[in-house]
Amino acid sequence: MLVVLTSGLVCWIGYGLLKGDWVIVAANSVGAALSASVLAFKFRDLRAGN
Repeated sequence: MLVVLTSGLVCWIGYGLLKGDWVIVAANSVGAALSASVLAFKFRDLRAGN
């Protein structure tokens, strides 16, 4: 679910860049960064065996 959310937010960032709308880019960049950090921590915990 986190992978889908993160990739969806990245797609929205791409859309915002193509449209030239910095509000879309800024808002989704924050969401993508937070979602990607949670995803990274999840993968780190899975690799550690927890």
